[in-house]
Amino acid sequence: MTCHRLLLPLFLLALAVALPLPGSQARAEPQEITLGRDQSLNFGRQLLAQGRPDVAMAMARALVAVDPQDPEALVLLAAALQQQGDYPESRQHARAAYATASNDMLRFEAAMLSGRADFHHGAHTRAQWWLRRAAHTAPDAETREIAERNFLQVRRANPLELHFNLGVTGSSNVNDGSSSETIEIFGLPFRLDGTARALSGTEIGVDMGLRYRLRASRQSATFALAALSTRNYRLSSKAREIAPDARNRDFARQTIEIGLAHRFALSEDGAVYEITGRLGRTWYGGDLLSNSARLQLSRSTMITPQTNLRLTLSTQRQNRLDSAARSSTSYGLQADVAHAFDSGARLFAAASWRETQAQATNVQNTAHRAQVTYVMAEPVMGVRLSSTLDIEQRRFPENILQPDGRRDLTGRIGLSASLEEVEYMGFSPSLNLQFSRTRSNVSLHESESLDMFLGVNSRF
Repeated sequence: MTCHRLLLPLFLLALAVALPLPGSQARAEPQEITLGRDQSLNFGRQLLAQGRPDVAMAMARALVAVDPQDPEALVLLAAALQQQGDYPESRQHARAAYATASNDMLRFEAAMLSGRADFHHGAHTRAQWWLRRAAHTAPDAETREIAERNFLQVRRANPLELHFNLGVTGSSNVNDGSSSETIEIFGLPFRLDGTARALSGTEIGVDMGLRYRLRASRQSATFALAALSTRNYRLSSKAREIAPDARNRDFARQTIEIGLAHRFALSEDGAVYEITGRLGRTWYGGDLLSNSARLQLSRSTMITPQTNLRLTLSTQRQNRLDSAARSSTSYGLQADVAHAFDSGARLFAAASWRETQAQATNVQNTAHRAQVTYVMAEPVMGVRLSSTLDIEQRRFPENILQPDGRRDLTGRIGLSASLEEVEYMGFSPSLNLQFSRTRSNVSLHESESLDMFLGVNSRF
C-alpha cells in the first residue's frame, strides 16, 4: 500500500487547544499541518495511550476514508471507539481489520478487539471464539498468554458452558461380545451366535454438553443441563464374516439428558456442595431402549493447597422398554482425588461402589472399581503423555447357569498422547490406546478389546 499524505485540520484543531505553542496566547489559532500515514498511525496510538480517543478516532476515520481496507487504520479506529464505549461500531471495524490483516500481530489485535466488543455487548460465547482466534494468531508466547488469560476470564463470566467431544475409535470389540466361540451349559457345548461374539469395527462418537447458569449469588448458583451422546459403528469385513446378518445400525446408541444442578456453600470452610437431577432417554439399534432418572449429591473440598477431594452419592432408576425384568435401581458412592505436583505433573484417583437391583440376574450386581491416571508435567517432543490403570470387579447373584453366582474381573490399561505442537484455535488432537480384558467364571462373559481412539481436546 502506498503512503498517502493526509490533511488533518480536525486533529490540529484539537492539538492546538490542548497544546498551545510556546509564547502564544491562551487562545491559539488552529493551524494546518500534513502528516503521513505512518506518522498518523503512530501518533494515534500514542493518543490512545494518553486517553485521547476522540482525537485518535478523527485521525483513524481520515485514514479509513483514504483506504477503507487499511487494517492498521481499522484497528486504530476500533480501539478508539472502544475507549469511547461504542462497542457495536468497534466490532464492525475490528472484524474488517481481521479480514484484511497481513500479519499475525494485526490479526491478534483485531481478534482481541472483536472479542472485547462482543464481551461488552453480552455475547460471551462469540467473544470466546474470537479470543481463541487471538490465541491462534498470537505472534509470540507473551501475546498468546494474554489471549488465553482473557479467554478464561470471559469463560468464567459466561453463563453458558458448551462441551464437545468428537472421536473415532478402531476397536476389536465394538459390541462388548464374548471372546469365546462356544460355551458350555450343563456340560454341553453350544456355539454362540455371531452377534454375541466380539465384532471388530470403527466407532464414531459425538458427545455434546450444555450447562447454563440460571442464577448466581456469592454462595450459590443454579444451572440448567442438557447432553447428547451418540455412538455409530462400521463393522469390519471380518466382523461381517462372523455375523453376516448384522448391520452397522444394530449397535448404534443415542442418549439424551436434561437436568438441573444447584451448587452451594454452607460455610466459609471452602467445601462446595452440588445437587444434580437428570432425566434421560436411550435408543439402541434405532429402537427406544430405556428411560432413566438420576439424582446425585457431591461435596468438593481442597484438603491441601494442591489436593482436591470430591465425594459423590448417587441413585438412578432405569426403566427398560425391551424387558421389564431388566429395569433397575442403583445406588452408588464415589471418591475422587486430584493432586497437582510442584513439577506440574498431575495425579487423578477414583474409587467407587455401586449396588444395582433388578429382577434379571444378569443385571443385578455389586460393583467395585478403582482407577488411577497420571499426567506427565512436560511434553516429550511436543507430546504430553498420560497413563491410566483401571480395575473393576462385579458380583452377580446365583442363576441357573452358575449356582455360585457370576464373578467378573475387568482390567483396563490406557495410554494417551496429546499432540500439543499440532494446534488450531486452541484445539489439539489426541491419540489414546486402551486394552481391556474381562475374566469371568461364566465363559460367555469373557472378553477382551483393543481400542485406538483419535480425538480432539481443548488446551485452555
